[in-house]
Order: sequence, then structure tokens, then C-alpha cells
Amino acid sequence: MPARSKSTVLAMAPSAPFLLSLVVFLLVPVIGRAGTTIEPGFDLFVTDPSSSFKFVSPVWPNPQVVNFEGSPLGTFDFGSGLVGVGDTDTIVKRTQIANLGGGSDTVDIELVALSLVSTAPVDLGFGAGFELIFMTLHTSSPSTQSTMTIFDTGEGDPHGTFDSTRNFTFDIVGGIGGQYATIEVTPNSSSSPWRHAPGITVIDGVNHLLNGVNESADLWPTELVELGDPGDFLHRALIPATLPSVPTLSPAGLLVFAASLLGFIGYYRRRL
Repeated sequence: MPARSKSTVLAMAPSAPFLLSLVVFLLVPVIGRAGTTIEPGFDLFVTDPSSSFKFVSPVWPNPQVVNFEGSPLGTFDFGSGLVGVGDTDTIVKRTQIANLGGGSDTVDIELVALSLVSTAPVDLGFGAGFELIFMTLHTSSPSTQSTMTIFDTGEGDPHGTFDSTRNFTFDIVGGIGGQYATIEVTPNSSSSPWRHAPGITVIDGVNHLLNGVNESADLWPTELVELGDPGDFLHRALIPATLPSVPTLSPAGLLVFAASLLGFIGYYRRRL
């Protein structure tokens, strides 16, 4: 078979601009493609044990501050049957598309799952003695008048922040004494960071790949602190499933990588 000429080999080799463009295209998903919309989806949270509820008199015979932590749901039905949700104890549903073309947008949200338990047995004074206290969503009174305002602060990590106001009703249930009360609260949060890159509890079509293509329309809260108004006495620290370190490449790193690639191409051509 006749040997290929040097000019033929060079013609077959990809050009440097083409390779650089390819590198940039391949790295964009790693850095994170910006999106002007956030699709409806679900936010899955784990409640930190520092969260607390203040039981006050005269409603509660033994007024006290009780610390709560998450009691894992294990599974949840998002509409297509039960799926595993790990140690998730709180699930919030975003019901509308957020258009961030103007820098921010407000959408309706709904608390669809809540499962908390006291970090230790307590005596609320109803005669049952010391018992674990459970806090669960009152299903006959779904959350209402709940909103999330999402702010787009530009590319980076985090990608933006959000404020939220939640109105929901929950039951206080004793492990021995049964249900003690049904309470309505309106906690709020502000300046909570969010990112496009996913956390550990990843469920496609639920909190990941919401546009069916990539992560540009996903919203992943990285932390959230809910504070109730003075009448609620609720303080809750919500943390999504522990976020892994996401590989990123800074603009400077991208330039170094590209320069190294171009140098390799030049060396390869000189050897031909």
C-alpha cells in the first residue's frame, strides 16, 4: 500500500481551532451550562439535629424547647410509584416554571412530605411520661400560600440564591400518647444558595435533568434555614443530601489546558 504523503497526514489531522472548540464544548457541562428557566421539580432535604420547636404554656403543660431531626422517609411516590429517597425527611414541590431572564422570578411551592422526630425522649406533661415526639405533615391540610423567589446571580457556584415562605400544617404525635395537636406555621428563609450541579439523592425527572436534556434547568439548594414568626417558635436547619465535590475548571484552568493542547498539536505537526 503506498505511503501517505506528509501533506496528506496533515490534512487529515484536526485543526487546532477545531480541537479547542471541541474541548470547550465538552467542558461546558462540567462547568455548568447557564439556563434562563428553572423547570418545576422537587427539592429533597435532610433536617439537621440543631432544629428545634418551642413548646410554650398554657397549651403545653411542660413548656420547653425540643430538638428535632429527620426521620427518613425511605421511599416516596412522585407520581409514578414509590422510589427510594434515602435519608430525605422533607420534600418541597416547585409547581411552576421560573423564568430568570429578568434576574429573578417567584413560583408557587408546596410541602408534600415531612417526617421529623425528637432527638431524645421528652415529657410534654400529658401523662405519657418520656417519649419520642414525632412531627408529620397534616395531610388533610396541604400547604398553601407558599412561594419561592429565585435569583440568578450569574455563572459560578453557587449559581444564585432564593427566598421562600411556606405555610403548612403539621401534627405533633407522641410515641406513647398519640396525637397531641395540629399546628399551622409559616416559616421563611432568605438568601439560600442554589446550584445547577446535583447532590447525592439524584432522581431523573424529579430533581435532575428536569428539561430532559441537561442540568441547566435544575435547581439544587445547598442549604436552607427556616425561621418561624414569633408565634411559631420554629427554627429548622435543612440540608440537602450531602453534596459531593463537583469537578469544575476555572477560566484560568481552561486556558492552561487549551494552551497545553495547542502545544501538543504543534509538537505533533513538527514531528510529521
